[in-house]
Amino acid sequence: MNQIDDILNLAKTQVGYEEDPNGYNKYNLEYYGKNSAQPWCVTFIWWLFKHINASNLFYGGNKTASCGTLFDYYAQRGLANKSWTPNPGDLVEFSFTEKKDGKKVVHEHCHIGICLSYDGKNVTTIDGNTSEVGSQDDGGHVLVRTRDRSTIYGVIRPQYKEETKPEPTTS
Repeated sequence: MNQIDDILNLAKTQVGYEEDPNGYNKYNLEYYGKNSAQPWCVTFIWWLFKHINASNLFYGGNKTASCGTLFDYYAQRGLANKSWTPNPGDLVEFSFTEKKDGKKVVHEHCHIGICLSYDGKNVTTIDGNTSEVGSQDDGGHVLVRTRDRSTIYGVIRPQYKEETKPEPTTS
C-alpha cells in the first residue's frame, strides 16, 4: 500500500463519527491535549496524517487548525492551486455561499475534506465537522460528501511518497 491508500482507508474508518453534545471530539482532544469545542475540519485532516505516520506531510509537521493558513502554506511551496483538478488523496478546500439579510455572502476556503474522487463535475470527499443537513462547515460529523465543482476554493497536493517496488531478482 502507499500513503494515499493509507490515508483514504483510515479516513473511511472514521465515517459516521459524531462529536458529543458539548461539541467535543477525539480529533481536537488529541490536537489540543484537552477537550475543545473548536471547529475541527482541519484538525481531522491533521489527525489522519498523524495516524498514518506522515505528520511531515501536513503543514511541515506542525499544527494549524485554519483552512486559510494551511492553503497559504502549501501555495507558497507550489503545492496548492485554485484551478487544479482534485485527485484522490488531495485536500480540497471549499467556499460556501449563504443568504444573510437578503444578501449573498461567500465564505472563502472555510472548510476542508480529503478527496476520494472527482468525476469532472462533482468532487467526493471525506470531511470532518460537516453535516448532510444544515452546516456544511460546522456540522459535527465525519461524512462522505459529494459537492459541485463550483464549491471548490482550491486543491492542496501533499507530497505523498511514491510506492517503491522491490527490484526483481535474477538467479
